[in-house]
Amino acid sequence: MLAVLRFVAILGVLWAMLVPTAWAGVAIEQISLSDGKVILLVKGEFALSDDPTSLTQASMSSGAKIVTFDSDGGNVAAAMGFGKAIRSAGLDTVQLRARQCASACVLAFVGGSKRTAEPGSIGVHQSSFSADAGLDYSSAVAAVQAVTADLMAYLMEMGVDPRLLQLSLSTASEDMRYLTSNEMAQYGVTGGQSSATAVVRPVPASPATQQPMGPAPPVAEARSRALDFAARYHAAWSKPNGSALAFMATAYSDTVDFYGKPSSLQDVLNEKRAFADRWPQRAYSVRSGTNVSFAPPIAPFQL
Repeated sequence: MLAVLRFVAILGVLWAMLVPTAWAGVAIEQISLSDGKVILLVKGEFALSDDPTSLTQASMSSGAKIVTFDSDGGNVAAAMGFGKAIRSAGLDTVQLRARQCASACVLAFVGGSKRTAEPGSIGVHQSSFSADAGLDYSSAVAAVQAVTADLMAYLMEMGVDPRLLQLSLSTASEDMRYLTSNEMAQYGVTGGQSSATAVVRPVPASPATQQPMGPAPPVAEARSRALDFAARYHAAWSKPNGSALAFMATAYSDTVDFYGKPSSLQDVLNEKRAFADRWPQRAYSVRSGTNVSFAPPIAPFQL
């Protein structure tokens, strides 16, 4: 129990220390357009103390449906909180090059139901520790692994290719990598569908009336599905044991060809549980351009 509490404390410190210049917090301003519509501007650096519900309340009181940003980043957890609030409220996000959205701000931006951005307005780079974070090496590694898994899960939840995280980690924290229009579309940073024009999908037919199965999906589509599953699998397996094993219980069928021999789901889960108990701190990802593989868990981070 003490070990668990210590890890939770370390993780809390990491959330506060990642991109540490976020003490002031963000302000939410209203921009009135000539046609009477209102756009919400989230300005400043995200702080752990920021309340995402303030954005939701501003949207409800002003009738604003679009959010834009003027932010160099800030606290990662706070930015994700704003992104989830934006998605939950069905708001769209727009970013102009005159006001950049960089670093952790990108996590808030991708919360938009529909996302539009000018080239060069979205910037990414590595997260970093403050000089006085006070974490020893092993504690920092454990916390970074957990945060990386959370970031991957968040990006996939928002419909963003988790390879965006790989691109971010390839850019030093003191530098910035601004995305082109093609890159934003490729990684899913832009796109989506505005809630105001969302298409209602028909309810699938019941098994009794379901139509015969059509032809197999094209190779490209099947590969995309496989890569998406592999990314979700590794993101889940990088989480703490409880969450990881819960995902594993849904990832396999009742009978599995496990290391070349037929095995029951329970046997597979027992193997996974034993592995998780032996190696409770894990961080896996799919390396772009290869078959499913494991990437080094800590090399991209500056600790």
